[in-house]
Amino acid sequence: MATGATGTNTICHITCPRCGHVETEQMPTDACVFFYDCPGCGGRLKPKAGQCCVFCSYGDVLCPPNLDSKRFAAHVIDTLSDRSQ
Repeated sequence: MATGATGTNTICHITCPRCGHVETEQMPTDACVFFYDCPGCGGRLKPKAGQCCVFCSYGDVLCPPNLDSKRFAAHVIDTLSDRSQ
């Protein structure tokens, strides 16, 4: 399993909603990917409404920027919760 500098998994299995082709891709750790050309059918994938990138929309794991932001948000909530006790 490949990991980025923060220890986040950077390997994703992305599934084309048009043809069902599954491809293993390396995700960038510092940016979201807005377009992806399916190697199976040639269709261009775009993120679903409300999603940041094609990996979050069609992959089996969240992209590193999204996952890192969720971890950061959880950390802030935990920290604030601890302070209020």
